[in-house]
Amino acid sequence: MANFTLDSVLSTTLVNQFTAGYQYWNNNINGTASSLPNLTFPSGATIGTNANVPQQSFQRKWQFRDDISKNIGKHTLKTGVDYIWEQALGGYFKFDTPVEVDFKVDPTTLGSTPASVASALASTPGLVNDVIFSTGNPATNVPGGTKQLGLYFQDDWKPTRRLVLNLGIRYDRDFNMVEANAISTSRTYQELKAASAYNTGLLPFVSKIASDDAKNFSPRFGFAYDLTGKGTDVIRGGYGLYYGDIFQNVPIFMEQQHNDYIYQSYEYDLHDGQILPGVNTTVDNFTYTTANINTLLSNLPAPSKTLEAGSTGFYIDPDYKNPVTEEFNAGWAHSINEVSSVEVDYVHVLSLHENKTRLINPDLPLVSGGVTDYTQSYRPLTAAFQAAGVPVLGNVRDESSIGRSRYDGLNVIYKQRLSHHFSINASYTLSKAYGYDNVPYHSYAKDPYKQLSAQDWGPNPNDERHHVTVSGLIRLPYGFDFAPILQYGSGHPYDITSPTDYIGYGNSSAYRGVLVPVNDQKNYTYALTSGLSDAQLRQAYFAGTLTTAKWDNQRGDSIFNLDTRLAKNFKLKWEGVNLQLIAQAFDLTNRANYGNNFGKTISTDPTSNYLHPAGWVNPSNAITPRALTGEFGFRLSF
Repeated sequence: MANFTLDSVLSTTLVNQFTAGYQYWNNNINGTASSLPNLTFPSGATIGTNANVPQQSFQRKWQFRDDISKNIGKHTLKTGVDYIWEQALGGYFKFDTPVEVDFKVDPTTLGSTPASVASALASTPGLVNDVIFSTGNPATNVPGGTKQLGLYFQDDWKPTRRLVLNLGIRYDRDFNMVEANAISTSRTYQELKAASAYNTGLLPFVSKIASDDAKNFSPRFGFAYDLTGKGTDVIRGGYGLYYGDIFQNVPIFMEQQHNDYIYQSYEYDLHDGQILPGVNTTVDNFTYTTANINTLLSNLPAPSKTLEAGSTGFYIDPDYKNPVTEEFNAGWAHSINEVSSVEVDYVHVLSLHENKTRLINPDLPLVSGGVTDYTQSYRPLTAAFQAAGVPVLGNVRDESSIGRSRYDGLNVIYKQRLSHHFSINASYTLSKAYGYDNVPYHSYAKDPYKQLSAQDWGPNPNDERHHVTVSGLIRLPYGFDFAPILQYGSGHPYDITSPTDYIGYGNSSAYRGVLVPVNDQKNYTYALTSGLSDAQLRQAYFAGTLTTAKWDNQRGDSIFNLDTRLAKNFKLKWEGVNLQLIAQAFDLTNRANYGNNFGKTISTDPTSNYLHPAGWVNPSNAITPRALTGEFGFRLSF
């Protein structure tokens, strides 16, 4: 069972865009779309797609910065201030406009012609997995603007001829970056506050409102020591804390629910029992027909000042903190002779307080009379919302700062300045980058009740264990310069996903966890081959016999690239005027670098792209591999 998305964004012809990239629709059905629902929008409807989310950002900023340094004996003192006042910061962000229909099967399996597919969609209830749409004011303006203050002091001290110490401290203070003055008027906070009287589990979320960090002091320490006193061997190291800011994509949805007319999404899921507007049926019995879609579009709720039942709530956790990295490095530099050197450095970075989006109102198996029905679901906050007399929300997403990641790298560098018509720069990096999920914001755990699960900890998608770069310059006879560059990187990891949400928590934004037996965690297609129904798989997960597969458990192909440049300089008769002829070649080996662009959705179909190349690196959105190319040009300098 798969989940595919078709955006109903049509005027006179159907635009067929599936999130899984099924170009079959664009190539074979588009142009004969009369066989599928040919939709006419009601007056005033907006045309757009999720693939091209309409958005705008604007900023009006004033900045004052000044740095002062003073030499006093063996000390070089530095201090400075950086003050930023953003009078305006915002824009708008629109999505699910006007309607998104997600199918639980790949529609191309329903027939071999557009007409047969359309007939199956129109006549078979249960093929639609969910229907999502949004209305209201999409503005994401930060009320009152923001301010940031940075102060630092540093002492570069040379206590002896061979030792240099760098001692410093920095203080950073944000004002209104987490937008505390918008949280109290955001409808999600108001609803959670009202519901907390009937569900004490909500009290930690509403006992206070998030505020900007006020104690972000970050010490820094560094040193360099000449081992021999001759400058040929130097050891160096350093340690420091470095604070960042909240990524502004984190609070924007909360901002929209602070507006007078709220921009809110409505999600109607399979088995949730909600009645779709206009068509008077649940998703379970909804069929994708022209009449049903047009009826739905004609009955979308008008913009509202209150959250509607079933809409998604967004909230900033009251304990939200700025991200911070703890960095340590140590190294050794050795001069081999007057023109060549070797350097070895170790770098450790521990990142804390990274963003994670927690679901605090997920779908859970329905328990009735002491019997659990794994085919039905309920949301744990529904009763509290009903008791408080406020609209019953669907998903409630709490933006928290509990994530973390880690990087460790060993770098070895050899350098030779131009000597005997030859120079070279060669480097090798052995590294390891681990973390949760792969995005700096809106990172979801596969199980909302296991936010920092060991199953979700794994290599980041940019984790590259081995990387080699070699570049150089060769001075050839007759004034020619030859400059090749070679790069090699070992395969990056990628995460495989399930074609459906077997666990059933009801968060379409999260990566669907691939269910595997606890005692056979590499049996990735178990859900497809076990013969168990969706309900039985869900039951086995909650019983603890199944778990989710480890994060980023697959590795893509290594990356290899060789480029070169040949140049010839001509000194013209005019003083200071030079003409350079250039010939450049890229990807000399004509290698298709797939990287980690492999099919990620598990499948037992041998014709699927599961674990097979599905795209290329550089550019990542290319539909053909980067091939051998050449350029010719000239440069005139004077």
